[in-house]
Amino acid sequence: MLVTPFRAVSLAGYASYAGVVTYWWMGRQPAESDAVIADLLVRHMAALVEHERLLMAVARAEDRAANLALEAISGRTISLAVGIVMHQNGLPADDAEHLLRQSAGMTGRDLHQAAAGVVRSGRWEPARQHETAPALSRACGERLV
Repeated sequence: MLVTPFRAVSLAGYASYAGVVTYWWMGRQPAESDAVIADLLVRHMAALVEHERLLMAVARAEDRAANLALEAISGRTISLAVGIVMHQNGLPADDAEHLLRQSAGMTGRDLHQAAAGVVRSGRWEPARQHETAPALSRACGERLV
């Protein structure tokens, strides 16, 4: 019987792990070369585990970077749209953003979609649903009617 203990310290923020790999041979005693091969197998296994953990850490980092980039783009688009609504309706920034949010909700779009529409057209148009116009008019202080 050959016993190969191992301990792996994680470099990717995962928990470290340890264990023992045991080998048996039928009809013979393990040779020195068997011990070398067993050690190589354990090292290879630990390297594979660490490789997979590093790949997962890279994937998480790439997802986070992509989400941050999208948030930056979305934030810029929303800021531009708020500026357009402010200018067009003579509103302070908070009121213009509230109006944009309310309009987005009433049309079933998220804020970024509504903002992108405003930026593309260069102007804000109140939602055209039958019950939307009165609510938007009240939100804007009757300036849109």
